[in-house]
Amino acid sequence: MIINHPVLLDIGDKISEQLGGLGSYIGVHLRLGDMGFDKKFGQKAEENVDYITKSLIEDISSTPNELEEIEVSNSNFVSTSTMIEAEKCLQSISPEQRNFPIIYLASDKPRNDRRLKKFLREFPCIFMLFSNFEKYLDQLKRVKNPRDGALLFRYFVPFVDGIVAARGNKFIGTPESTFSEYVTRLHEHWVGS
Repeated sequence: MIINHPVLLDIGDKISEQLGGLGSYIGVHLRLGDMGFDKKFGQKAEENVDYITKSLIEDISSTPNELEEIEVSNSNFVSTSTMIEAEKCLQSISPEQRNFPIIYLASDKPRNDRRLKKFLREFPCIFMLFSNFEKYLDQLKRVKNPRDGALLFRYFVPFVDGIVAARGNKFIGTPESTFSEYVTRLHEHWVGS
């Protein structure tokens, strides 16, 4: 079940290109809300943040050469406004964080959600759909169901998030999330395992 909707793919490709293109960043899906992920006063959500943070730190620590290649290749891209932001971000961080890659974070919560603070503090160069790429969603606002004319924007936004996350060099998803499993399959199809 690979996404083939032309508008979704076009938006996903454009955003991915802003981050350096296929395989040039790390994609993350961090689910924080609904269906049991925020029960127990957010305990599961906080566990997910801790899991993703730990996984990324381990991944960054274990593959420095691969991440250096990503960072070097990022400097060769056409300077779009987002890539300029990413380059500034990479240049402004401390020497011990220089090997940290650009991260695309797909989440069901906005950047200012209190549970994301720890994650955002740990990784300096994180980009999110509504924080950095909302302008790319304009064409999605006009997509309608051909049968009843219903606007599909709110249903399609998560798929754009998933497409962008799946096009990263690596993808790390939320444990027990069906959507993360789906994005993992997209990642394997487009990038490889």
